[in-house]
Amino acid sequence: MPGSPYARQPARKAPGAHPLLGHLIAYRRDPLAFFSSCANGPGSVIECRLGGRGYVLNDPADIRHVLVGNQGQLRESQTARRTSREVASQAQPPDQLRHGSTGASAR
Repeated sequence: MPGSPYARQPARKAPGAHPLLGHLIAYRRDPLAFFSSCANGPGSVIECRLGGRGYVLNDPADIRHVLVGNQGQLRESQTARRTSREVASQAQPPDQLRHGSTGASAR
């Protein structure tokens, strides 16, 4: 749609892509750090190559548009499901983030 806030705009490419393997090396090394590097750069849409082309969305309005406004037109790949599970398993619970804990327990 012309004039739509969701009109196609070029996505910024995620840093550190290998010519053949894309971002798989960086992702396999540390998935959370890889996605953090995508989120910390400029732009609200970042293109990454993890066994295919995918996108990281940083703007809550874009995320809502994809998940709520277009849910019937999109499908989630196996890579996306696996990635979200791996990142979620490495993320700190919100209460630890608020208090600055590293997640290590004192003995």
